[in-house]
Order: sequence, then C-alpha cells, then structure tokens
Amino acid sequence: MKSTIKHEWRKTEKGIYMPKNKPELINVPKFQYLSIHGEGNPNSSLFTEHIQTLYSVAYTIKMTLKKMTIVPEKYMDWTV
Repeated sequence: MKSTIKHEWRKTEKGIYMPKNKPELINVPKFQYLSIHGEGNPNSSLFTEHIQTLYSVAYTIKMTLKKMTIVPEKYMDWTV
C-alpha cells in the first residue's frame, strides 16, 4: 500500500536545515541520503554540474519509487 504522506524535511527538521542567528552544535539523527563530496568554489561550473546530477539522481529515485505498484517497506514520499 502506498503512503500518501509526504515527508517535508524543511518543516519537520527545521532544527537541522534552517539557518540560525548564532552557531550551535546539533545532533543529526541517522538518515539515508545522497551527497557529493569535494571542495572548491560553489560558484564554479563543476559544482553546478555536480548539483544538477545529484538532483537528477534524487528525483529519478523519488519518481521511480512513487510509481511502483509495490513499494519498499517504510516508504514515504519526500521533497527533493
């Protein structure tokens, strides 16, 4: 059975994702996620290419799971 609930991380994990006025230490719970690793100027074309690729992969996974007749256990739609 498909879940109709969408996990909106920007709303449910504000303490992790929203900027603060002052630096603070936070505990980040265990999540499954995609990431890129690297260093350099985030204004570079290489960074832009990596972000576009990351978004494409995340969106493809999201839509593939959403369209499945039988979805994995504990599946929940999410915001990319």
